[in-house]
Amino acid sequence: MTPNEIQALIVGLTLGGTTVNVIHSGLAARDARRTAVETERSAKEAMGDLFLVSLDTYRTQQRITAMRGRA
Repeated sequence: MTPNEIQALIVGLTLGGTTVNVIHSGLAARDARRTAVETERSAKEAMGDLFLVSLDTYRTQQRITAMRGRA
């Protein structure tokens, strides 16, 4: 191989490696954003479930208190 071919090979390998690295970084960032959104959505859902359970417990306690007051 001539020196120019060797230099072109090295440049090509370097550019290819850099391109793959940039693509993988972009994919990792996208996955991180998706994970963050999913985590936030799960936390909101859990808070909503907790609120509904608390509300149901409160209503049940109010009914029991009202029934005791009538008896």
